Amino acid sequence: MRVEAYDVGGTFLRAAIIETESGQPCIRTQRKEPTERACWNQVRRISEELDAHADCLSLAVPGPVHDTVLEKAPALSLKTAVDLREE
Repeated sequence: MRVEAYDVGGTFLRAAIIETESGQPCIRTQRKEPTERACWNQVRRISEELDAHADCLSLAVPGPVHDTVLEKAPALSLKTAVDLREE
């Protein structure tokens, strides 16, 4: 299985492609860069550059999520709730 994973923080955005071989996770690619104000566009750009062809996506964000809605994220200067499916 191949997982495309993101950790969206107020300071840095980290991305990784993780593969599981024989049940052991192995990081194939990773990237760290300063988080941009338009962080959802940044995630899209990195995803296209990594061209992961992943089986699933993991997204860690600095705030509470209900269903798929990020309610607030002060670290990202988020003023209104964001539905992550739409981003």
